[in-house]
Amino acid sequence: MILKFGDYNFGAANLTLKNDTLRFYTPAQAGTSTYYLGQGGNNWDCHGNSVVDMVYEGGITDTNIIMSNGGTLELMLKKTVFVQVVGRNGLPVSGATVTATNNYNRAVLTGTTDSEGIVRAW
Repeated sequence: MILKFGDYNFGAANLTLKNDTLRFYTPAQAGTSTYYLGQGGNNWDCHGNSVVDMVYEGGITDTNIIMSNGGTLELMLKKTVFVQVVGRNGLPVSGATVTATNNYNRAVLTGTTDSEGIVRAW
């Protein structure tokens, strides 16, 4: 396991981890969970935790999550998204309407480009 939120007698709610790089400490850890949420025996609060703009190395993924006690709101995975629209002349296009969707066909970014041709979702 790389990160653990909560423990047998402690909860871990509303924590935010940002802009870090996760890698396995030793090769023997490969294949273990990236995130473990909850605790072994007590029903402590482990909701509202966020992981923002993490970088994963060495086979780690942001989807390898184990939730003890059937949790549902323990961890939110966030990525900062931006799109730049550039015309055929190589210059940014301002005022362009942009919609970007994820693999679940949900819009993760919508908006109009600024003077640099960029739309950002935070």
